[in-house]
Amino acid sequence: MGDPHRETFGTMLQRLRSAAGLSQEALAERAGLSARGISDLERGRRRAPHPETVHHLAEALELDAAARAALSVASRPVAAAPASATVGPARAAHAPAHAPATRASASFRGDLPPHGEPLIGRQREVADICAMLRDPDARLVTLTGPGGVGKTRLAQHVAAQLAEEREQPVIFIALAPLSDAVLVIPAIADALGVRESRSAPLLETLIARLQHAPTLLVLDNVEHVLLAAPAVSVLLTNCPNLQVLATSRAALRLRPERLFDVAPLTLPQPGVDPAADDVERFGAIALFADRARIAQAGFTVSSANIAVINAICQRLDGLPLAIELAAARMRTLSPQDLLAQLDRRLPMLTGGARDLPVRHQALRDTIAWSYDLLSADERAIFRHMSICAGGSALDAVAAIASDQGAQHARDTSPNLLDLLGALIDHSLVRRVEREDRPERFEMLETIREFGLEQLAVHDEVADIGQRHATYFLAFIEQQGFDRLIADEAVRLARVDEDYDNARTALRWCIEQRDADKSLHFCSALRQYWVVRGYLSEGQRSVDAALSIDGEMRTAARVRTLHAAASIACHLGDLERVDRFASACLALGRELPDDFGIASGLHLLALSAQLRDDHERAEALYIESLALKRRMAHPTLTSTIGNLAQVAYHQGDIERAIALFDECIALDRDLEDVFHMGIALTDLGLILLERGEDGRAAALFIEALVIHRDVGHPRLIISTLEGLAGLAARRRQPAPAARAARLYGAVEAISEQIGLPRQDPERWQYAPLVNLARAHLDADAFAIAWASGRGMSRDDAIQYALSSGAHEDPDA
Repeated sequence: MGDPHRETFGTMLQRLRSAAGLSQEALAERAGLSARGISDLERGRRRAPHPETVHHLAEALELDAAARAALSVASRPVAAAPASATVGPARAAHAPAHAPATRASASFRGDLPPHGEPLIGRQREVADICAMLRDPDARLVTLTGPGGVGKTRLAQHVAAQLAEEREQPVIFIALAPLSDAVLVIPAIADALGVRESRSAPLLETLIARLQHAPTLLVLDNVEHVLLAAPAVSVLLTNCPNLQVLATSRAALRLRPERLFDVAPLTLPQPGVDPAADDVERFGAIALFADRARIAQAGFTVSSANIAVINAICQRLDGLPLAIELAAARMRTLSPQDLLAQLDRRLPMLTGGARDLPVRHQALRDTIAWSYDLLSADERAIFRHMSICAGGSALDAVAAIASDQGAQHARDTSPNLLDLLGALIDHSLVRRVEREDRPERFEMLETIREFGLEQLAVHDEVADIGQRHATYFLAFIEQQGFDRLIADEAVRLARVDEDYDNARTALRWCIEQRDADKSLHFCSALRQYWVVRGYLSEGQRSVDAALSIDGEMRTAARVRTLHAAASIACHLGDLERVDRFASACLALGRELPDDFGIASGLHLLALSAQLRDDHERAEALYIESLALKRRMAHPTLTSTIGNLAQVAYHQGDIERAIALFDECIALDRDLEDVFHMGIALTDLGLILLERGEDGRAAALFIEALVIHRDVGHPRLIISTLEGLAGLAARRRQPAPAARAARLYGAVEAISEQIGLPRQDPERWQYAPLVNLARAHLDADAFAIAWASGRGMSRDDAIQYALSSGAHEDPDA
């Protein structure tokens, strides 16, 4: 017997609502429930509300922890009900005691989750779907999403919550065991205890049963019996009090259908790890933690393991099934070992609970279930698309995944669009629309891994890999990074979007020992690697490409030698610069190739300049510049700019300024804003040293906007240093604090990208830092520096552009 003096849930709810000053209608609106439902709870007509309902009521009433706990305790039944009480009266009266194994399973409550079973990370989705179904005009709501995303469990919890709100049956029918769409209507009839008779067709008898009684019908796993959709439409048309909640990897495509896309569980932004006590904010991590505690007693999330757990959940795309299967491995693996094993996800993710359907006991089986429902052409497109890393645009799909070719893909291949539509309908591919950019087609990485497996099974890796490499090499070369002009920020962003594809294609070419394609890839990506700071990756790639066939004597090899020397220069490895620049120059003269000659001379000059051998550097730059002027080569301004730096270090300041002015003017004519930004920064640093702060400030501001748009970290750092120096020169506490913040930001950005610090005395870096320090007390300087270190790169740029750090010191 329970405690007869315990406050009932209804009485407690009424008391708390009154204390909050809310009417039943106001509380219902806040909690996403119906006013009648609130009334029924308070009057005791519903004595054991679903945990989700209790959660939403507690949120709406803004209860503290103690009040939430009390409300939760009051929601639990005082005494256990007999077993038969969990079965609705209609089932008891009409449904058979058990169904054959080959039939769909059904229940009024038996397939719904028991009281207290948590649904982690889906509270918002439960509330939203329940709100949809409370609308009497919402006749058919379909939960769509990829296999393993948790559609079934979500539908079960929604149905359980609605069952407690309504005085009507909720029928849950698992359709997965059915082998034919014609069995769907018999399965529904069987669940309702409706029998076929000679006097009327079964569908008519079923309509007669459902025509007047309000009923919620939950159809789970409809995707493989979609041909039953017209029959479902007939039921909805003839039964005005019937609502259907369906789960399916593909839409039913009926007119009354409202789709609800079930996304993977929430994750932190990539690269951002949550605090250990903030886990509940992210559904994916909360689910992993819960299931890991089941697998390993005493498991806790801590500051020591939160980063690894986050990485595991990111690797699994936030898919609930994948997370549960991975967490089960915590019986035998540490989080670090588990993460290492997930380089190949599918073989690891097996061994699900035995009471789950077979297809949910291994992630591969779940994805195979969707794959097997496709036509042969749809399967082929799916396999071929899996070669794309990070998704692709339609033109890439046309060139790689079909035989149509990339030209006019939208106009000439309606069949391709139909095939893509089928993959989207089956939740194997996602269509991502972007403003002012072509849409992309993406796969979750767990699904893509299955596609790559199937590509190997069908012996298509070589053919599709070749198509992929050919397409993305052409794509990178079309961006024209040998001459960054006009819209370089746009083109850099375009490559950012498909860089994973370019990286995958280059790796494939190197593994296939395709020297020509590998060399062309490296030369085409050189400037991108430099601008984006992918220097070590670029170095590894050029070394691998150059090692494939050292006997090649081609222009592609010349350009890759140039790339190798250029990247080595940015890494500060001058021995490599000399080695590759000399090889570039020698092969350029052998072919002959004027680009190789001019580039080799330029890079040897740069190496000499960095060794402070300015006399040799000047001679080599002049020789390279003469050849570039004769070629009218667009990179001649980079040589002019470097020659200006040499003049500066030789003490000829006026010549240096004149050369930079020429460089900037030529770049403006060429619309080469990238190289113009470099010249603006370098000239600004010279003018800063000369005390021409007004013009220096204008140059730095123009340059910083360019560097921000292009995304070049090294140049951003140099320009921020220039603006910090201007602030320090004002010799006042407030500008000195701005300078310290900018210098702190520069230090942090340099560390983040692994940029080696150059000579701190160059461009008066150290004297200007000390000048800022001299106009602040030690604590204020340290606080400002730490504040700058805490800024993101974008925040630091915005601060520099808006803080007044560049104001005229005499203003």
